[in-house]
Order: sequence, then structure tokens, then C-alpha cells
Amino acid sequence: MSAINSLLKRISSKRMLYVQIMFTIFSFLIMVILSYFFTFDIVPKYVSQNTENVFASVQTQIASDLLEPQITLDRFSQTVRNMIMNGDDEDKLREYFKDLSNYLALDKQNYLFFNGFMGYFETLPHGPVFIESFAWNRPDDFVPTQRPWYTNAVAADGKIAETLMYHDLVYGNIMLVYSNCIFNDEGKRLGVVSYRVRIDNIKKYVINTVSAQGGYGLLVSKDMVVLAHPNEKFVGKNVFEHKEIPFSIFAYDLKNGIPISERSVKSYKGEESIASFKTLNNGWNMGIITPKRPNYKSISNMALILILLGVALSSVLIFVLIRVDAARTKSEMKNQHKTSFLANVSHEIRTPMNAIIGMTDLLNYEPLNKRQMGFVDDIRVSAHSLLSIINDILDMSKIEAGKLELNPINYDFNLLLDNVHSMFSYITKKKGIEFRYETEGKMPRYLYGDDIRLKQVLTNICGNAVKYTERGYVKFKITAAEDKLMFEIKDSGMGIRKEDMPKLFNTFQRIETDKNRSIIGTGLGLSISKTFVEMMGGKIIVDSEYEQGSVFLIIIPIVLGRKEEVKANKGLLDGHTLIAPDAKILVVDDNEFNIRVAEGLLGLFEINAHKAVSGKESIELVQKNDYDIVFMDHMMPEMDGVEAAGIIRKMGDKYKRLPIIALTANAVQGAKEMFLTNGFDGFISKPVDIQEMYKILKEWLPAEKIELRNEITIERKEEDEETTSGFLSELYKIDEINAEIGIRRVSGMENMYRETVELFNRKIVPECDDMNSKIKQGDISGFSISIHAMKSALSTIGAMSLSEAALRMETASKENDFEFCVEMFPVFRDKLLKLHEDLSAIFPDNAETKSRRKSGDAACLKEKIGEALAAASDFDSDAGLNVIDDLLTYDFGERNNALLENAAAAFKDFNFDAAAELLNKLTEH
Repeated sequence: MSAINSLLKRISSKRMLYVQIMFTIFSFLIMVILSYFFTFDIVPKYVSQNTENVFASVQTQIASDLLEPQITLDRFSQTVRNMIMNGDDEDKLREYFKDLSNYLALDKQNYLFFNGFMGYFETLPHGPVFIESFAWNRPDDFVPTQRPWYTNAVAADGKIAETLMYHDLVYGNIMLVYSNCIFNDEGKRLGVVSYRVRIDNIKKYVINTVSAQGGYGLLVSKDMVVLAHPNEKFVGKNVFEHKEIPFSIFAYDLKNGIPISERSVKSYKGEESIASFKTLNNGWNMGIITPKRPNYKSISNMALILILLGVALSSVLIFVLIRVDAARTKSEMKNQHKTSFLANVSHEIRTPMNAIIGMTDLLNYEPLNKRQMGFVDDIRVSAHSLLSIINDILDMSKIEAGKLELNPINYDFNLLLDNVHSMFSYITKKKGIEFRYETEGKMPRYLYGDDIRLKQVLTNICGNAVKYTERGYVKFKITAAEDKLMFEIKDSGMGIRKEDMPKLFNTFQRIETDKNRSIIGTGLGLSISKTFVEMMGGKIIVDSEYEQGSVFLIIIPIVLGRKEEVKANKGLLDGHTLIAPDAKILVVDDNEFNIRVAEGLLGLFEINAHKAVSGKESIELVQKNDYDIVFMDHMMPEMDGVEAAGIIRKMGDKYKRLPIIALTANAVQGAKEMFLTNGFDGFISKPVDIQEMYKILKEWLPAEKIELRNEITIERKEEDEETTSGFLSELYKIDEINAEIGIRRVSGMENMYRETVELFNRKIVPECDDMNSKIKQGDISGFSISIHAMKSALSTIGAMSLSEAALRMETASKENDFEFCVEMFPVFRDKLLKLHEDLSAIFPDNAETKSRRKSGDAACLKEKIGEALAAASDFDSDAGLNVIDDLLTYDFGERNNALLENAAAAFKDFNFDAAAELLNKLTEH
């Protein structure tokens, strides 16, 4: 009993403490519950607010996008009217249509949506005339006056009419047409002109608007036809007529203008979602479909965090209360210490409370997806340069405060000039103006300074010269004096007025004239360039005459660098330290060209790779050797890479763990996932990037076979560089090849690039014959494999236009559209053979040797081929080479010579199957 009384007395004395503890627990429990429901209430508000912001942004963007075609059409209508009123005939109108259309089509930056003009004129001599600026075959029943664009324009009576062409006769897809009637001074209708507008970019913009939140956008026309939807099979369908479209449940409300906000719907993927629609200014309806789960999942996580924090905070406060109570019982003299203690604890409590507030604020955070656009000159240099430049431009306070600093290093000055030269040679060629490049004096090879900033200055000023020059030339001259470098950039462009010269280097100020209003720019580049040059101890001098051109002279002091400290060597990654001379690697590819490139890149890591030319041969070699990695091509005859990888995996044991990396030009979306689900461990797309190769080797090679070094340097003789530079200068003259892209494909190794181009040139003729043979035989599968390999080879050497043409034929062949391949291949082959002719002129030794050969005898050729085939059957490389070497002293025609050379290369590589296949091709003709 005494114990119970003692306990009761203790409870009574601590009653206030226990009340405070219970109150604290109850208060935090209420706080957690209320916070939980409050955060759930935030989600609809957040989604609603975000949706409204998106609607406003899209509406503004679409209105802006569609305003330019209307303005252009209005000006175009006035010009056509004036021409007709002045008595111009049909031919002059057609010429004007064509010239203006060509101009607008080339100006992709400002006329992104332009797709052509149409016009129907009723008062021209010799009857009504229909004119269009695009080539198409009109159907026999085509009557312009019955087309919606014409009837809508007539009904609009002088105003611009808008028409949606759901099944465009030219392109077969949705097209927006603005049309306008033109009248003479008496109000008589002279005809109707129209402006065809692509809405593809508007569709993409709408669909991707809310992609960052996991949702998507869609667009519906006034008469309920789907204009934009991520599921392309819905596009062009009427919402009323196709109930399989998920949001068709809102069709009646949309048609009658009934507001749709935060309604439940299933997305086209079957996810529970929230739908909101809004009618845009032009009558279209835009919808936003937002999945519920991602938004409410964050709330669930937040609720869990709130509970944990509530428990933690209540425990802290209870602990505080206990400590306070203990302090109170000790002595009144400690009140001051108690107060101080409470103040400190209060500070500690505010810290996690701020965390709760901050986490709630996170609900308002919306991540943005940035689109990267533009031409990348050099991956290893320009990517870091671009990042640095963007950061500096965005942080204007840093610029104005003068806190930007140079980052000087020892660098290769010749490489910098080559990059600038090749970049602007390519850009000016595309624009149709001349780029003149000159050097004077003895150029230093290595300099010490900030090469990124110097390249930024030169690129900016050369870029301005090209931008403001419509015809004529841009000249880039470098002069090396004893103690300074002078860069002269001269152009024949529009020039600068004298009164505008003082404003030239002002921040965020452009020199506005009637001629450059359409040219986009921030007005910041020259200001930054001037700052950088002055930081280098130099200066910029400008001389210009309006409408005659400008001259910018950049002068900087020469600070010589040291070759041994130049770390960014051609052909290697910055900081590259991996070599693996003991690694055993197998490269599988049916194309000798691709194997040579892969071997060259692996050679940078001191790896001597084995090679196989078929899936079957790769299986045999894998069984005989313990490889560390197998690089497997995809598309190969007889047995492709996927099938070969599957067979290797089925062999069990160590073969299940063998790293197999897909090495293929099949880099379309979803390809990587396909390879990973079919037994591959990784994926590298062709042309192979050395950085990707570096990552694969570092990840998959055994650690004991990787050797790390502090620095790796590739030494090359000066005479080799001079020879190669001459080769590059000749290659720059060939329109089909962008040498800058090609040399980057082999990581800047110019000698390797030369060998790659030379090997490719030898293969052009036999490969053309092979593809032509498959076309004639109707072998669509074989043609697909051959054109696939050719696409990769063309991309590797930088022949991007031809590579894209090969890609189109490859895609068509995979879709069984053989007629397209038959139609396109002759032009493609002619361009390849023209490229072969141009490349052969660069290799005079080969051409000279061939010209001295005597004509070979067909009977002798046939006999010797039999001997070479016998050598291939006996696996006798020396005998086969002896026979072919004898044959190569004669000229059997360009195709046969190339086949013999390739057969000799196959014998050298002990690839007897490939040698026999090439020799058999000789017997077919």
C-alpha cells in the first residue's frame, strides 16, 4: 500500500508534466493529420495552377507561331494584287511564286512552318489559272473553286480565312491553310491566294508541354478532329466517330463549349489521369492529361515524412519538457540557465520545422527539359566550352562585376585554327558564300593561354560576319608577328553606319537596321569578346563602311606553350589513363571497313583485337578463346548478331557471364532495350565514339588487365602531320564529305582517318556492284544488310548526306518497300561512284600505279582465280597472296581490281571465307 501511495504522490507531483506530454503528443498528431489532408488538397490546386500556366504558355506560343504566316500571306496578297493590276501575266506570277517559296523554304529559322503557296486567279488572260509552289500531280477531279481553302476565303470577304486540310493531297497529313481573296479597285475579285502551314512543330510542342510531369498534351480542331496526340493512330480522327479515343467521353462538352477541368479519365496508356481542356483563341481545344499516380505518390511520401518528423519533433519536445521539469525541481537559482536552455532547444526545433516548410514548397517545383540545338564542332572541347559560356552569359552579375577569370593552359594552336577553319568552311558553303582562309608568317604550334575563350571570340566574330553577309565572302586571315597574333575577319556584308559604331560593344544592344531585323541575337557576344580579348592583353579594332562590309582585327600577345605539357592530345580523351595490352577482345562484323575502324580505336588503348566476319565464326572463336569482351555487330548475312549472342548464352557456364556488347548502326529508339533483352550487356552505336568505348572498357574489362597511367601522349612526326594536313585540305574540296565530322569519328587521329577514307574508297565499286546485283535479283533482305553497312561507313567518313540517303533506303527495305529502293538506288550509286572518282584523285600513287598496268587477259584471270580459290580452300594465305599479287600487275577494270585488292586483304587477315566470296564474285562476270 505504501508503494502505491508513493507512486500516486509522484504522479500527482508530476501531473502537469504528464499533461504537457499528452498535450504534446496529441498536438503533433493533429498537426500530422491536418498536414496530411492539407497536402492532399494542394495536389488539385497545384495541378490546376500548373495546367493554367501551361494553357497560357501554349496559347501564346500558338498565337505567335500562327501570326507570322498570316502577316506573310497579307504581304504576299498585296504583291500579287499589284502584279495583276500592273498587267503581269501567268508566267511572271509563277516565277514570283517559285522565287519567294524557295527563299522562305531556305530560311528555316524564321519560316519554320512554311509549306508552300497556292493561288487561283480568275481574271488572267486565257482563262482561270491555278498556281502552286510545290510539285505534285493533281487528281483529274481537282477543282480549286470547290476546295475548302477557296470557298472559305470567298466567304471571309477580304479577311484571312483559316482551313484545316485533314487529308492533304500532297503530303497525306494534316495541314493548316490560310487563304485570302484579292480584289481590284472596283471591288471585283481577282482571285484567291493561300499559304500552306505545317503544324508538325505545334503538334510536338503541345504533346511535350507537360511531359516533365509525366503527362501529355493534345489538340482538337473546331469540328472535333484530333490534330495532335502522342498516339499517332488517333490523329486525323473525329472524336465523335471513334469511341476508342479515351477522351471521347468529353466530345459533347467540347463541342458545346462546356468547361472541362480536373475530370477523371484514363490515358491512352490505361493510366488513371486528370483531364483539363481549354478553348484557344483560334477555336481549337487543347487538352492536358496528367497521370494521378506520380502526383499523389509524392504526397504519400510527404505524409510519411511528416509522420516521421512529427514523431521526432514530439520526442524532442517531450525530452525538453522532461529536462525542464527536472531543472525546475532543482533550484530556482537555475532559472536563468533553464531559460537559456529552452532558447537553444527552440532553435533546434525550428530547424526541422523549416525542413517541413521547405518540403511543402517542393510541391510547387516544376523541372524543365532543355532542348539542345546547334552544331557541335568538337565534342571533347566544345561541350565544355559551351557549358562554360552558357554559365557565364546567364550570370550577368558576374560579368559586370569583372569576376570572370581566364583559365590558361598549354594548347595546340594549329588544332584550334583547324577547328575554326573547318567549321566556317562548312557553314559558308551551306549559305552559298565564299570562305577565304589565309595565314602569314610562321605560326607557333603550341601556345599558352585560354584556348576556350580565344575560340569563343573567333567563333563569335566569324559567326557575325557570316550572319550579316548574304553574298560575297568572309575572309579569315591570321598573321604571326614577333610578339603578337593578329586575326583579321573581313566580310562583304551590310556593314555598320558610322553613327552606330560607338554602340557596337554595348551590352545587350544590337545595331538595328532595316536589313538585320530578321537576324536573331542577344547583342551580348561582342561585349563578351571585347572583355576576353582585353583580359588576354589584346584589343579589337573595327573598321566598317555601310553596305560595303566590315573588318574586325583582333590583336593578342603571343605566349609560347610547351609541347610536353599539352595534355589534350589528338585521339585521346582528356585525362585518359586506361590501357589494356593484355586484354583479349573479339570484334565481330561482316564489313572489313567497320572492323578496321574498331581495331584502330582499340589500338588507342593498346589492345590488339581478334576479329570475325560472321556470327558463325564468332561462335567458333569464342569456344576456342577466353575473351574478356565481344563486340558484336547486329545485321550480318546468314546469322545476325542477336542470333549469335543467343547461341553463345545457351552454351552455359562462363558463356553466360561473357560480356557481349552490341556494336551496330541500328541506333533507333528502342534498339538498346532490344539488345539488352536479347543477351547483350551493353550497346555502342556506330560510328563509334571513343568516349563510349572508354566507358565500356573501363566497366567490363577485368581490373587486373587495366593499367593506369598518369599521362598518355601520342607522338607523331611533323612530316606525317604535314602530309595529312595536305590530305585534309584536299578532302575539304569534296562537297559530299564533311571532314570535320569524319575526323571526329576516329577521335581526331588524322592518319587513321586517311587510312579509313582510303579503305572506304577501295570498297565503293565492289559494294556498288554487290548492292546493284541484289537489287536486280530482288534480294531485299541482302540489300537491307548491305545498305545498312554502307550507311555506317558513309557516316564514319563524314559523308552525312549520302548516309542519310542510305538510311532512307534501309528503312524502306525493312518495311518491304522495295520499289522505293529500286527507284532511289541508281541516283545513290551514281553519287557514290562520283565520290569514288573525287577520292581517287586524292590518292595519286594508287592512280599512277594503275595507269601503268597492262590490260589483263580474261582467260588468265579465270585460271588464276581457280588457283586462288584452291589456296583459300587449303587455308594457305601465302599461296593465295602470291596468285593475287601476280594478277594485280595487270589491269582488269576498276571493279575487278578492287575485288582483287579486297581479296588480298582478306588473305592477309587469314579470312579465307571472305577471300573465297570475293573471288567468286569475279567469276560471276
